[in-house]
Amino acid sequence: MTIKEIKTAVNNVLIKHGQRVVSNETDEGYDKPAFFVRVIPISHERITPVYEDIELEIELHYEPAIQTDEECMRMADNIDDWFSEPFSVGDRMIKPPEDIQHTTDDDIVLYSTFSIVITRIFNEDSYDCQETLLEEMELNLNILQGGKQ
Repeated sequence: MTIKEIKTAVNNVLIKHGQRVVSNETDEGYDKPAFFVRVIPISHERITPVYEDIELEIELHYEPAIQTDEECMRMADNIDDWFSEPFSVGDRMIKPPEDIQHTTDDDIVLYSTFSIVITRIFNEDSYDCQETLLEEMELNLNILQGGKQ
C-alpha cells in the first residue's frame, strides 16, 4: 500500500459524495468548491520483525464557492460523516479516524486533518517500500518548509 494509493482512496471518498478534488500542483484556474488532499507520513515503527506501523496525516483543504463560516461548518459536518466508516485502499480497509480536526483561516477556507495508521509487512530482502516512504517524507518536509517539489 503506497501513499499514492491512500491519497487516491481519500480522493475517491470525496468524489463519491460529489466533491471536486484538485491536484495540489494547481495554483489557479480551478473551479470552486474544490478540495485539495495531502498525505504526510508522520511516524514509522517496526512492531515485530515482520510488521511495521506507519502513521499518516491526511490533510483536506476545502475552498467553498461561497466563502462563509456557515459553508465551512456544513462541510466539516459532511467530512465527519463521510469518513465515519472504513474506506478501502485496494483490497484493504482503513478504519475511520478517531478524531478529525477542523479549522478555518481568514480567507474562509476549511482545513481538516486526521491521522490513520497502516500496518504492513516489512520485507528484509527489499527496502523499496521503506526508501519510497522516506523519499516521500523528505519531499513533504521540503514542501512544509516552503521548498519546491
